[in-house]
Amino acid sequence: MELLVEENLLGKIDKVQNAIKLLKAYEPIALKNNPNGYYVSWSGGKDSLVISYLCVLAGVKFELHNNHTGIDKPALTYYVRNMKRWWKEKFDIDLYIHYPKETFFELMPRKLMPPTRRTRYCCEVLKEHGGEGRIVITGVRWAESSKRKNNRQTLEAKAYTKNKVMLMNDNAEMRKQFESCVKKGKHIINPIVTWEDEDVWEFIHKYKLPYCSEYDIPGVDRLGCIGCPLSSNMAKEMEENPKYRDNYKRAIKRMIQRRAEKGKDFWTTPDDETVEEIYNWWVYGTIKTKQLEGQLEMEIDEIGEDLE
Repeated sequence: MELLVEENLLGKIDKVQNAIKLLKAYEPIALKNNPNGYYVSWSGGKDSLVISYLCVLAGVKFELHNNHTGIDKPALTYYVRNMKRWWKEKFDIDLYIHYPKETFFELMPRKLMPPTRRTRYCCEVLKEHGGEGRIVITGVRWAESSKRKNNRQTLEAKAYTKNKVMLMNDNAEMRKQFESCVKKGKHIINPIVTWEDEDVWEFIHKYKLPYCSEYDIPGVDRLGCIGCPLSSNMAKEMEENPKYRDNYKRAIKRMIQRRAEKGKDFWTTPDDETVEEIYNWWVYGTIKTKQLEGQLEMEIDEIGEDLE
């Protein structure tokens, strides 16, 4: 099969033109919601690079928004700053860099646990905010995970309540809750949801788009945060970034102190041995991982206070 071309019962479909048509079709709604048009979620990764340039090809009005987490890889931080100038000089497009009100190293003690694959509170707080009331463009792709393939659509709507995020493909009860809250939420368009990794790279090379140098390192296929529990190279990243590793350990110690203050049943002695035990469990998966995660999940409803 050709790259950037998909086949269905109707024949061949050009993925680039398909995405462009989608962006053009919903631009009137984006402009009605906000005169600046689309809100493009721009992480600095390869997928966000593609969706932003698709907006250029489509000739639609848009802004770029980057949520700086404070625990991004140094190469990504430099790249985003350089691309802010690139977008302005080449296309007169603004790339807004948003800094968190609360750092990750403040967040972990308040949440009383490190983030895990199943409890990634850091993404919600540091990465996924912004764009409320706007039409948001994201680079989500089914190819990234089976979970996304089952749960992400080309067009979505998110509505926010105190504790939940509702999606268009939720059950009927949730749909009703979504409809009553939609004005406080945001619509999301995923124009490259069907693209494969090869499609993304072909597009980048075809249009000679500048991408983050981190991708040139063998084995690197994603630009997640240092210490991300989804990373298969978490331990290696910690070893290569000792300042971040030490900051994580200091945050763990403060977390232990907060747990003791809250009267938790375990992880309540803020000594070096306990810090290392938690760090090793988090990074290397030691000390009865499944049992401990089960205990932590029982605490989830009590973890921290709301940000508001």
